[in-house]
Amino acid sequence: MTNTSATGGYLVPETSPLNRDAIEELLRAAVAGITGLPGRLVRPRWQRTPAPVPHAATAWCSVGILSTGTPGIPATIHDPAGEGVDVQVLWRRLRVQCSFYGPGAFELAARLEAGFAVNQNRTALRAAGIAFSSIGEPIGAPELAGTDWVDRVDVELFFDFEERRTYPVRNLEGGRLAILTDTGQARELTIEED
Repeated sequence: MTNTSATGGYLVPETSPLNRDAIEELLRAAVAGITGLPGRLVRPRWQRTPAPVPHAATAWCSVGILSTGTPGIPATIHDPAGEGVDVQVLWRRLRVQCSFYGPGAFELAARLEAGFAVNQNRTALRAAGIAFSSIGEPIGAPELAGTDWVDRVDVELFFDFEERRTYPVRNLEGGRLAILTDTGQARELTIEED
């Protein structure tokens, strides 16, 4: 049984935000949709068992989250509906790297930059609590694959992601408390549920 504020002990969230894999899947879908690359050619940056690298004449992309910083502290809001819960809201800054490979790598990076400026292209991410923030400068980083050089362009994207967690902090039903005034006098109050 999970603890609540009524039972004491550590509280585990009842609901949690999207996990990293789900976020990366949404980001890959956005990159594929905006650039026009087939979804099978927009791959996770790191894979447990990497798929074979496409031929040097094939344009493709890898996408991965590099870091997830927190620019502030979480806000906690009590929702008194039902038994009551605390909703914790924390914004994370996602730093994502996209690497485009093959012919037209620079053009694909430019298409991605221009595409994120279109409101409709950000809709699916916003629905998941992910807001596009900015995109970095495309950087050429050709890669030697066997005996051939393959064009590669790296670009960093920045997103803000809202994490919400719900904790079982129940409504206060009653109790006794003392209020200490600025003159040093204490006044006791009893709070009772209606």
